[in-house]
Amino acid sequence: MLSIGRMYTHFEQYTSKEDYYTKTEGTWHGKGAELQGLSGTVEKEQFHNIRAGKNPSGEQQLVPDGVNGKHRDGYDLTFSAPKSVSMLREFGGEEIRAAIDRAWDRSIEMTMRHVEENFIQARHTTDGHTEKVSTGDAIWAKFDHETSRELDPQKHSHITLMNATYNEQTGKWQALSNEALYNNKMYIGQYQRNEFAIELKNELVKIGCNVEFQADHKGLFEVKGFSKDDLKEFSRRSEQIKEKLETIRKQYPNASPAKQAEIAAIGSRAEKQDVNMEMVRESWKERAEGIGINQNTIRGRLQHQSEREYEAGVSSQEPKPNEYNLIRQAARILNENESTFTKEKLLRVAGKLSIGVHRISDLERAFSRMAKSEELIHLGSRIDRQGGKTEWYTTQEMLQAEKEIVQKVKDGQGKAEAPMPKQEALESLKKYEAERQQSRDSNFAFTEGQRRAAEHILTSKDRVIGIQGDAGTGKTTFLDAVREIAENRGYKVRGLSFTGKAASEIELKSSIKSQTTYSFLEKRLDPSETLVPGREIWIVDEASMTGSCQLKDILDKAEETDAKVVLVGDTKQLQSIEAGRIFSSLQTRSMNITKLEENLRQKRDDYKEIVKDIKEKQMGRAFEKMEATGKVHEIADRKERMGTIVKDYASCNNFKETIIVTARNKDRNELNADIRRELKEQGRLAEKEHTFTVRESKNLTGTDRHFAQAYREGDFIYTREAGINGRAGTEAKVESLDYDRHIMTVTNKDGGNREIDLKKYGDKLSAYTEKQQSFSAGDKIVFLKNDKKLGVQNGITGELQSINKDGNMTVRTESGKDIPFNIKEYQYIDHGYAVTDYKSQGQTARNVIYHADTSKGVNYNQAYVAITRGKEDLQIYTEDKNAFKENVVNEVVKTSTLDYSAPEKSGYTDSFLNVYLNTSDQLSGSKTYGNENGHSRSYNANDASFDVSDRSFDNTAAEMSKDAAEDRAVSIPHEGR
Repeated sequence: MLSIGRMYTHFEQYTSKEDYYTKTEGTWHGKGAELQGLSGTVEKEQFHNIRAGKNPSGEQQLVPDGVNGKHRDGYDLTFSAPKSVSMLREFGGEEIRAAIDRAWDRSIEMTMRHVEENFIQARHTTDGHTEKVSTGDAIWAKFDHETSRELDPQKHSHITLMNATYNEQTGKWQALSNEALYNNKMYIGQYQRNEFAIELKNELVKIGCNVEFQADHKGLFEVKGFSKDDLKEFSRRSEQIKEKLETIRKQYPNASPAKQAEIAAIGSRAEKQDVNMEMVRESWKERAEGIGINQNTIRGRLQHQSEREYEAGVSSQEPKPNEYNLIRQAARILNENESTFTKEKLLRVAGKLSIGVHRISDLERAFSRMAKSEELIHLGSRIDRQGGKTEWYTTQEMLQAEKEIVQKVKDGQGKAEAPMPKQEALESLKKYEAERQQSRDSNFAFTEGQRRAAEHILTSKDRVIGIQGDAGTGKTTFLDAVREIAENRGYKVRGLSFTGKAASEIELKSSIKSQTTYSFLEKRLDPSETLVPGREIWIVDEASMTGSCQLKDILDKAEETDAKVVLVGDTKQLQSIEAGRIFSSLQTRSMNITKLEENLRQKRDDYKEIVKDIKEKQMGRAFEKMEATGKVHEIADRKERMGTIVKDYASCNNFKETIIVTARNKDRNELNADIRRELKEQGRLAEKEHTFTVRESKNLTGTDRHFAQAYREGDFIYTREAGINGRAGTEAKVESLDYDRHIMTVTNKDGGNREIDLKKYGDKLSAYTEKQQSFSAGDKIVFLKNDKKLGVQNGITGELQSINKDGNMTVRTESGKDIPFNIKEYQYIDHGYAVTDYKSQGQTARNVIYHADTSKGVNYNQAYVAITRGKEDLQIYTEDKNAFKENVVNEVVKTSTLDYSAPEKSGYTDSFLNVYLNTSDQLSGSKTYGNENGHSRSYNANDASFDVSDRSFDNTAAEMSKDAAEDRAVSIPHEGR
């Protein structure tokens, strides 16, 4: 594992009572060190002089002091070995210890050489233009340690990277430009782990031993043969930090999770003591013997692994994955969520898939050949304001898919038959309006936007058109009119949506027969229905959540049946989980669109004004109005804040018409449990309750889905495509997992077993785990899985009308429909008082309570969705008003190949507009926020510049691990504040 921090963090804050780095003997490394004549053992005076930006003797200032008159410290890169390796080294004997040290030193050497060649940069300014140049030289000292502060075995090395590099272009020593170092932290860590795993295997083979690794979805690994209990016995430091973290969260509620962890690590550290290591090792030996670990058992384990491999024979071994196939696989995995990627991100994923098999340098050579042959497409580079350059790539398939979508839209313009002439459409809309006034609502009238949108669909001769509909503008109202009028002309109108909830809303409010896009593309139509060539109109709702590849499949299918496709969505709401932002991209290109902007949802003028400002991205103005009307509440203490939300919700006369929106499932679960407890105490739920086994989604994202370690035996999975495990939608139980090959063995309901290759099909699975949950009559519940037979969709909420001990339940949905079922036959329900922002999109409630926890990540899209759910009232609870105000301007923007001009040699000649950076007037200005490294970054939308300072770095990707967070879209600040 790798962590990066400023040197002073360790030097002055942690160890003011002793000289931590120079306590043990260190060694000088790097081309910069050679230029300064530094080699061999680190002398304390030299260390402090170089650290201060001077030459080794201290007689010359190499790097000028900063504007504050001080030289900025360098950086501490701490590489930590797996706990099992530290134990192997300590208890395996001198021969194994020496082998591990050789492998470790070699891996650090190769990694830092790679860092020096690729990520050491300095700023160079010519004629007022600043760029970052790679200098290829650095000065660093390496200090090796073998214990944690709690005196457990922990092999680790501190690389103190000095803030000085020689720039040949200027002929001067300069300070480092650190953006490349921090932005590639995860990649550098993976590089070292892959390097170490190979070196360790090689060194142990030399002494007649072999080692097998257990890698996980984060790219970490342990040596096989050590149990979790073994590792825990010598991981007191980790346990101590966990214990301290709970206290720190209460003391520093406004700090980011990463900063809280850092404070916990510092606060829980015992002082480094001068101890008798012989006594410490004797203690280790006794503890190890207590769990059956000693030199003989370790040797036996390694010999056993070696003999097992020998006895298995070469022919029966799993073939070594080809570097090229690993690169292809990594590219495919990345393209599941993003259209483009950097070389480093691709190599990191490929490295995760091949620990102990390939070095990343091997994978890099394969990558270069594939890019040269154009199997991987080099899209071009982006230059940030500080002059840093980042190269971006994609696959032929993704480039072709997004190009074809644009081309299909262009080619289809003016080529379709309009359902009716304009005059007839206007007359039909007038007639619909009059009939509705008579039959249902005497005050009914189309807004101008609704009328234009309906007319657009009914009269356009384009095969693909768009409707940009803001939240609460009455999209289903005009769609009902379109359905009725089009059906009278012999057309079949179908609704498609990414989520079952949205599909249900279309069908409920516009009577358009609707289904999820997945089921439609899998040809799961109602048996009584057939596609009618030339007479089909497909309404694709929530189009901003539709990925590029999925939209291409829709357009291909539409071409086969000569169907008209209408994309309806809102680019300001939550974006697609899948790759691309195709709905937004098409709006800036050739697709003809109509806009719906008149707000019909919010009933109170003050609420309407707030929503108007948010839609216009004038967040500062919106925030002032929210504060003036008492809608924003700052409560720093998390427990107090959550408790206040519960009291606020439970005090509503009709709490069932109120929705709580939060970003994280953890908060959702906690709020639901506390609300039920409060409602029970108030007597507003039936006293008697029944507990059953229910299933909830594991919410696996990104690369995690392709690793066996992300699953557990006893999980339940469903395949979204036919052929993986029989028909699409087939349920199976996970029986066993092969953590080396990432193979899952499942048992189907008929008792048959099947193996599923997660590397290939992880993204095609939905995974669920079981838990115990209690329910009472009166509970508000949410359905979590589409079920056609039952007639429910994922995200539908309702009130539990009745329940008995046998699991028989009846739920009355928002539409008033009663759904009877038995929990043993449908287990996918949960309490629905609080929902995540993704679940809330498409919902409407009388009142909305928005839990905006900025420490867990808040952005414009989340806030826009949450704030616009309500009709009458809005209340926002946050731990920090200022942080909320700053973070809410950051918009999530997915990547797209359409942001780049077509590559010269790719055979694609169309020039695509670079809308993302060059044409958006809204994306100007910059804002500072952070990530897990303890440093903040200032992101400027117009040039993607990152300026790393020494502030707290807060990861804004809610519900993601540090690793997965990097795979999420970047947040872009708006000028409207």
